[in-house]
Amino acid sequence: MPPEGPLIGSGMKALIAEAAIAADMEHRGFLNYGGGNFVEVGSNANDSNPVVWRITVSDGKVQREMIYGSESDSSVPKVEDYSHLQSDVFNYWHKAIDDAFVDWEDFPSANPLGWDKGAVLKGAAEIRVNAHSDDNTGEASGANVRLDSDISNLMTRTGQLNGEYAEAFNEKYVTKLRPVLDNLQALTMVLAYSLAGEEELFRRTREQIAQVANDSLKAMQASGPKGGDITGLKIFLIVVGAVCAGVGAVAAGGVAVPVALKVAASLTGAGASASGGLLGALVKPPPEPEPIPLGADHPSKVLTNLVNGLKDINTRIRTEEQLLVDLLDATYTDAAPATAAGPFNIAKPELIGKTGSSVLESHQVLVDKETIAKITELWIPSIVGDLNACTAELTIGASGWTRPAGIGLSATGPWSSYSKLQTGVADLVKDTATELTGSAESLQAAAADIGLSDEHVNESYAAQARKITEDNINY
Repeated sequence: MPPEGPLIGSGMKALIAEAAIAADMEHRGFLNYGGGNFVEVGSNANDSNPVVWRITVSDGKVQREMIYGSESDSSVPKVEDYSHLQSDVFNYWHKAIDDAFVDWEDFPSANPLGWDKGAVLKGAAEIRVNAHSDDNTGEASGANVRLDSDISNLMTRTGQLNGEYAEAFNEKYVTKLRPVLDNLQALTMVLAYSLAGEEELFRRTREQIAQVANDSLKAMQASGPKGGDITGLKIFLIVVGAVCAGVGAVAAGGVAVPVALKVAASLTGAGASASGGLLGALVKPPPEPEPIPLGADHPSKVLTNLVNGLKDINTRIRTEEQLLVDLLDATYTDAAPATAAGPFNIAKPELIGKTGSSVLESHQVLVDKETIAKITELWIPSIVGDLNACTAELTIGASGWTRPAGIGLSATGPWSSYSKLQTGVADLVKDTATELTGSAESLQAAAADIGLSDEHVNESYAAQARKITEDNINY
């Protein structure tokens, strides 16, 4: 795992370039004396008038030294005959290596995406009304226990209210609250899975590029005329399957892949078949790709392999990110009809705006003032608090998705698709909270009209609800 901060420093690039320079100079007939010093010894091969010279090239600067004979001999090369080495070798390789890694050297850390994922998972946990079961142990965990209890109490007690609109409220709203929250939680988990997939892709990309840099150094060192075995120097595409691994690693209630499959099933069951199918497919690992050759018998060939390998890595990153775009866009499309009543939303309850006996028929109400207070001042506000806590976490910005231009689908990858779905899910959760709040206010007003409201009792339960919300008590 590469350290945080710049991925490829100037020192590593300089080492790769220097290894390429050494191999290139050796292919040109120079001996490598180390430290950027290269020597070529030549002679005129004339036994009657022998001339021997030595050319020393140090960091591109050329010196000629006569070992034997006169430098005026026509066979003795001029210093300017070697001047091209400065541009063709010493300058060339540093720029070539810089250019190869220019888009990658500052590829960002995956940590911000991990922090964002944690926030969204926290939001999803706020509205999780159904526990997930571990298929291996059979143990169930992960639900917001207090929310589950509040909804159960709400269903029981509103069922004891009589009156045209109270009955409609119970039938059309309260009884549908649990499945709607379950479906909203599934939508929120799609956001979390997308962040997890992108986080793992960022993590693997950094690891991939750091490994490519290390292997490029080895390949350049072995690319001279006396280089070693280069057959094992290949680029293994670890970015492939990153999204699958990221999604599969997201645990909720102690389990990971089974949770993703359960969420996929929930989406499909709620009518979001496209997104459910795509999420289900994401947890299936893709075939392992063939590695890309990196080593070669000349530094120019290594450079070609390096550039082509980095292009292939980028193509694979785009493919991985397209999986997330497809999932996010399909989920948004599936949830779009939720502006009306449906699996992801509940129609505005008929109770709102109604008062008096049309809401509650006093002679048929089977509950007392305290129960009314629990419904309107404790259970509903506490549920609204959970919904608001969820919404508060759905404010992820683009910064964590940002990377150098040219890598992946765009400068922010799948962010635009993520942002669109995040806004849509947050709006659905807000709508549910608003409708709940309005229904509680109308029910309380109706109770007051028929003498079933007590200000002191109401405030007592309202204080409990505030405490639950402020301290985020979910048990």
